[in-house]
This record gives sequence, C-alpha cells and structure tokens, in this order.
Amino acid sequence: MHTTLPNQIIIPEHALFQEVEEEAVILNLQNEHYFGLNPVAREIWLQLAEHGDSERALTALLQRYQVEESRLRSDIAQLLNELAAEGLIRLPDSSAR
Repeated sequence: MHTTLPNQIIIPEHALFQEVEEEAVILNLQNEHYFGLNPVAREIWLQLAEHGDSERALTALLQRYQVEESRLRSDIAQLLNELAAEGLIRLPDSSAR
C-alpha cells in the first residue's frame, strides 16, 4: 500500500527547532512543551523545514540514505501525524489546529 503524504507542510512560528548537545527538540512556544527528535526524525524535520513539502523531503532523503521508499514514506507519515497532534506543524486538512 502506498502511503500518501501531504504536499504542503506549514511550520507555525510557535514551533522552535533547537539542537542541544546531541539532541534535537522542537519547542512549542504556545504551551512550552518539548518534542524530542531521534536522528531519523531530525533529518526528516530538517528536510521538511527546507522544502515545506513532504514529497520533496522524501525524495531528498531517498537520495541520501539507503532505505526502502515504503518504509521512509511510513516513517514520514507517522512523524507528521505526531507533529500535527502536538501543534508543531499544520497540514492542509488540519488548518484549524
């Protein structure tokens, strides 16, 4: 099954990405909650921040790493859902968040 990824990812101004020592976190400035990123999630976040488009991020990550597209697509979709639930990104169908 092909996981569909949203084209546009909106990172709101209240989502602050920081790297502290060897950790990467996103701070939600509205509620002061931290969201920790593992190394894979960090790379996905950096690509999303650069491209603003999950398909372009997927393509860039596939060129950089040896991973099955279906696995990476699933990982990106899971991270996007978690970030959206935390209010750290907005997806086209979740603009009310």
